[in-house]
Amino acid sequence: MGFGYGTKISQYRIDPAALAKSGTKANLRYLTLDDSAEVLGCFNRYARNTHGMILGIPRVIDSYFSTADSHVVGYVEGEQVRGYIYFKFDTKADFPLNELIIEEFMYESKKAMNQLLSFLYTQLDQISRIVFNSHDDSIHYLLSDPRNGSFHIIPPVYHETNTQGIGLMYRFININKYFEALENHDFGGQSCRILIKLQDTFSPENAGSTVILFDEGQARLNGDSYEEVIEMDVSDFSSLVMGVISFEKLFQFDLEQISDQSYLDVVSRIFRCNVQPVCLTRF
Repeated sequence: MGFGYGTKISQYRIDPAALAKSGTKANLRYLTLDDSAEVLGCFNRYARNTHGMILGIPRVIDSYFSTADSHVVGYVEGEQVRGYIYFKFDTKADFPLNELIIEEFMYESKKAMNQLLSFLYTQLDQISRIVFNSHDDSIHYLLSDPRNGSFHIIPPVYHETNTQGIGLMYRFININKYFEALENHDFGGQSCRILIKLQDTFSPENAGSTVILFDEGQARLNGDSYEEVIEMDVSDFSSLVMGVISFEKLFQFDLEQISDQSYLDVVSRIFRCNVQPVCLTRF
């Protein structure tokens, strides 16, 4: 149906003793429904500066405080929440096997992150594992022991640290409006004329050929004259323009066609994105 894969999410099962700790929790306190607007403000500040995020809405944030088994610990500067963890406990019949399930971990500074990690570290006498889902492939650098407790070895000697899954997908719906909306975006500082040919069997009106002029990174629609042709399915183009996969990888996997391979580096620079999209919205 033309949807392309989004960023993978990883589930880590962290031993709390493996977490870095700052030694202080001076700015932390448990938050209540009265702090809901501040929590929403923290979420939305993060969202506005993060590729792929969708702004939060009050009733969703309010729900964090609606049940007895939900908890929110916040990092507070003055009266402003600048980071928080929304979590629940999964209590087992065998007390030492209790788990802390992180539903949302938000921070706006290293100081906020470090104090919230210190809070999680101090749970080590209460829980066996912290379960945390993240789009960040570098989380294991925060851990002195990144293993997830499965003791599964991937031959020859790779320790299992997390499990991964794909869920959220993206769909490109209008190539003209896409480039019009990004008229002030710098497409890698590149200059060339490209004919983009998209296949879209589900929405044929979205298929076809479009010529784009890239002039020192600025893009605009440009009639019929072109130097290079790239051709791919709209699903792969959707993942490309969102920054989920690079043009080089699509070429390597034979998921796109390029008429002149000498332009491969130029086209790769045009569509290169340094960060993959993150989305915390529950659909």
